[in-house]
Amino acid sequence: MTFPRLVCLALSFAVPAAAARAQPPASMPAPAAVAAQVAAQVAAQVAAQVAARTAPKPTLLVFLTIDQLRPDYLTRWYDQLEGGLKRLIDEGAFFTQGTQDHGITETAPGHASTLSGRFPYSTGIASNAAGVNSNEFPLVDSEGIGAAPFRFRGTTLADWMTAADPRTKVLSISRKDRGAILPIGREKHSVLWYAQRSGRFTTSTWYADTLPTWVQQFNAEERVAKQYAGREWRLLLPDSMYPEPDSVPLESAGQDFVFPHRMATAPEIANQMII
Repeated sequence: MTFPRLVCLALSFAVPAAAARAQPPASMPAPAAVAAQVAAQVAAQVAAQVAARTAPKPTLLVFLTIDQLRPDYLTRWYDQLEGGLKRLIDEGAFFTQGTQDHGITETAPGHASTLSGRFPYSTGIASNAAGVNSNEFPLVDSEGIGAAPFRFRGTTLADWMTAADPRTKVLSISRKDRGAILPIGREKHSVLWYAQRSGRFTTSTWYADTLPTWVQQFNAEERVAKQYAGREWRLLLPDSMYPEPDSVPLESAGQDFVFPHRMATAPEIANQMII
């Protein structure tokens, strides 16, 4: 059983005799007042620590990363949000001045820093090209280059949580291999990503030799590609509601970077187009 701790702070002042006879300036607080202020601050800190330890612990932690989502979008277009993102803002701890302090803005270094709290030079992931891909760890039931966190160094939040409670379960899913792998670190949890060539979710032999049954069932339905084949991704509101020009040819290698985005009719081609 853990008991709250009471911290007692004793302050001692050595006052010269001459100073003792003189009256302190009106602007200078008396030693007793200073002691009382410090004691009050310490008591408040202890109370906050005790409250944090006795508060109910969450049973589910959801970590979501979205490439190129500027933080001001969440407040600028709050009224257009529904469901998931709006619920996170309304019911979660929402920080408007949160930052990720590193200068390498490629995907792999960013994902490796998010749950490790360290700079790219420390995680060993300095670029996308030197990220997770390797033929030594082939994909499971899918085509394409394999991937694994073999370059990653150190630990992440997932490691700290499992160390604190071995019952912790970790699941990471992403469209990209590096997006699923690097936030979790080196441990062999359930890590899955979308394989474009096959149009299925997969993992690599770093994690397992076979896919979980529920993933196999999902892949068998082929609903990822079929759901989008022949459809268009259109703007939510009328074009006049978007004053910013939709003209950034650097995106998508200069191809199909303007709305609406038209998906191929054939599901097997649509696999390659899912963003």
